[in-house]
Amino acid sequence: MRVLYTLLLIVFFDIALGADLEKKYFIGFTDKDNTPFTVEEPLAYLSQKSIDRREKYSIPIIKQDLPVDPNYIRRVVGMGAKILNQTKWMNGITVIANEDIIPSIEQLSFVREVKYIGDIEERNETVDRKFGEADPENKIIPLKSDINYGSGFTQINMIKGDVLHEQGYRGEDMLVAVIDGGFKDLYLTRVLRALIDENRIIATQDFVYPKNTNVFSKSTHGTRVLSTMAAYFPGEFVGTAPKAKYVLLRSEDVGSETLIEEYNWVSAAEYADSIGCDLVNSSLGYVDFDKSIWNHTYSSMTSDQNVISIGATIAESKGMMIVNSNGNEGNEVLYRNLSAPADALNIIAVGAVDNEGEYSSLSSLGYTYDGRVNPGICTVGENAIIALRENVFGGNGTSYSSPIAAGVITCLMQKYKYVPLDKIREAIYRSSHKYSDPDAQYGYGIPDFSKVQEILTKESKEVSYNIYPNPCHNRLIISCKEIQYEPSHIKIYNIEGELIFERVDFIEKGGMVLDGVISSISKGIYFIKIESMGKLSMEKIVIL
Repeated sequence: MRVLYTLLLIVFFDIALGADLEKKYFIGFTDKDNTPFTVEEPLAYLSQKSIDRREKYSIPIIKQDLPVDPNYIRRVVGMGAKILNQTKWMNGITVIANEDIIPSIEQLSFVREVKYIGDIEERNETVDRKFGEADPENKIIPLKSDINYGSGFTQINMIKGDVLHEQGYRGEDMLVAVIDGGFKDLYLTRVLRALIDENRIIATQDFVYPKNTNVFSKSTHGTRVLSTMAAYFPGEFVGTAPKAKYVLLRSEDVGSETLIEEYNWVSAAEYADSIGCDLVNSSLGYVDFDKSIWNHTYSSMTSDQNVISIGATIAESKGMMIVNSNGNEGNEVLYRNLSAPADALNIIAVGAVDNEGEYSSLSSLGYTYDGRVNPGICTVGENAIIALRENVFGGNGTSYSSPIAAGVITCLMQKYKYVPLDKIREAIYRSSHKYSDPDAQYGYGIPDFSKVQEILTKESKEVSYNIYPNPCHNRLIISCKEIQYEPSHIKIYNIEGELIFERVDFIEKGGMVLDGVISSISKGIYFIKIESMGKLSMEKIVIL
């Protein structure tokens, strides 16, 4: 019996030791030279919507967009590694592997680096360690009924996002990715019922548990974040992009803080790009980890040192607007304390103010280490209105100020469909109340989306139209070369001045074709009037 007991102990020890040897790694590859994918055939790895977005902004498809070489993946998996996610922008994969096989993997000719990024451990999944937690017990907010926003009125009105809604822009046909830690209880949240009933959750993907198909677990953080944008319950709570379509992505492991979560985020952003998202909201940020070897220092906040910041910079370069929380470490006065990826280039990092527009002490301080203004803007993040299940209540954190801003920016992008992202960002900054005197608390300050539109209108070039053929028989084409900052308002009048046709729409790259309309109009002389950005063009046309 003693011998058997000893053998059992040895077996148990070997099993336990084997488990301890399994860790998470990033394996980076040297090239994509032999990949079967090509830039000439992007539909193999990008949706048509993603390709269209790049064409709209004149963004080329390059080698960076190609998926990781599948043969390299097969070789690594064949050595015993279990793949988690791929990342084409970082050209590598995240895996679970026994550390005994790592030296052999490092010797492969196509392997550039192997980096230890996490452990295999049991975690308390009920503990959500990310910033921006709710406090419903003592933050109940009385309802308001202004323009049916209910208690959400103050946070949208402070930045004049309700003006865009009044103009008819509520996010229709825009695709927004929300990268977070889980969307538990989303289907039980009353103010999100319209989002569910109208089938506007387009896709979901889990990058923490890649084999899992259910992102509606682990954490309610993503649900609360989403409510600031997608809520639609007039008289109680209406969010900042209540009619947009959403993609829900989990990259954050709420029970731990390890470096693999940054790689998960990059893979999630790549997914958002590939299916054609217009904007990404990320209420996540990283500074300190479970192991100090992964910790970020303030000197690393330069956009090009931390994996997630590099990924966010690349994501923006693909034509997606990236809006990210600045962090909740404002009370840490020993150093500038923004979190990655708030330091990324060309993203909008959002700090927090209270309902009076005063700086919230929880909001992380800028600038970036290389001297760029940070945060970019601020919106309500102290006593911000959020929702979960049957409740509408207040929560604290830049986790909520970020999506409040992101929803309004979504509506702005809906209106200014063809305006480059850098023009939109600059107009948002210029509209903000501290643009001429930015600081580490507010950045450029609280934006005013009424002023944003004034800036874009003022700086737009006069649009000239080409209307042909003229005379026409059953088809008329309207084209323009300039970027359209707003849709054109097209009207056709007969010789007596009666309006017989009207349309408000963007004139696409190939021109707007009026065929069925023209063929249904009687022969004669007509006048076509086109108005855009407050500028008017009128021309006589003859229909034969």
